[in-house]
Amino acid sequence: MRIALVQMDVVAGDEKTNLEAARRGLARAAHAGADLAVLPELWNAGYVWREGPGYPGPRDANSFAWDIDGKEGPPGELSRAAAEFGMWIVGGSLPEATPRGVFNCAPVFDPCGRLVHRYRKVHLIGLMDEDVHMVAGEECAAFDMNGIPAGVFICYDLRFPELARNLFIDGAQLMMVPAQWPAARAAHWRSLLIARAVENQCYVVATNRVGVGGPDEFAGGSLVVAPDGGVVAEGGQGAEVVLADVDFASVSAARRLLPCLADRRPRAYRL
Repeated sequence: MRIALVQMDVVAGDEKTNLEAARRGLARAAHAGADLAVLPELWNAGYVWREGPGYPGPRDANSFAWDIDGKEGPPGELSRAAAEFGMWIVGGSLPEATPRGVFNCAPVFDPCGRLVHRYRKVHLIGLMDEDVHMVAGEECAAFDMNGIPAGVFICYDLRFPELARNLFIDGAQLMMVPAQWPAARAAHWRSLLIARAVENQCYVVATNRVGVGGPDEFAGGSLVVAPDGGVVAEGGQGAEVVLADVDFASVSAARRLLPCLADRRPRAYRL
C-alpha cells in the first residue's frame, strides 16, 4: 500500500483557501499512485478560538461545523475526491455538527466516495480550550480498509495509549493520526508515535500541519512508522506530500515473533 500524508498549512477560518490546499495535496497524492491519503486535524479552519485580536472571523467551532454524512462543504468535497481519485481518504478531522454539539471528527471515505467510518476525538485538550468548544467522543474501534484492519485517533489522543491498545485488540494493523501538534512539543510527537507502533506491532501513520495558528507554531514532522519502530518516511517543516510504501506482511511477522497480544494479563492491569 502506498500512503500519502498531506502536510499543509492551515489558514485560520479560511475554508476556501484550506479546501483548495487540501484538494491540491490530494491530487498530488493520487498522481503519485497513493492508495490512501491522510489530512491533518481541523484542516478546514484550525483552532479559530485561539486566534489573536486581529483575526476577523468567527471564533466558535460551530461556525465551521458540517454534517459529516452530507454532500455539502468539506465532507462532500472529500467524498467526491475519493471517488474521483479512486483512493481511500482519511479526511483529517473536521468539526462535526450534531444535535449533541460539535465533535472533532475524523471521517474515512473509501475509493467509491462512501463514508465508511468516523472517529470522534475522545480526549479534548484543555491546554488549547478544545473542551470548551467541542464535545468528547466515547469510543474508538477498528474498521476494515480493503481487508486491512485499521483505526484512527486524533492528536492529543496519542498521549493515551489505551486507545491504541483498543485498536490492537481489535486487530488493527494500521493506525492513522491526524494532528495539529505544536512545535514546542515536537519531540513528544515523534517519540509517542514510535512507541505506539512498537507496543502495538503495527504501522502508525500521522499527518501534522505546518504554519502558525494563534499563539502556536506547527512544525510538521508527519511520520510513517513500521511495527519495529523504524521510520519509513518523515516530513519536514513545510507544506508537502509525504509518501511511503508499506507492507503489512511485516505486521504479521512482528506479531508471530513476539505474540504480545496473546501474552497480555488484563486482570493484573488497573483500569
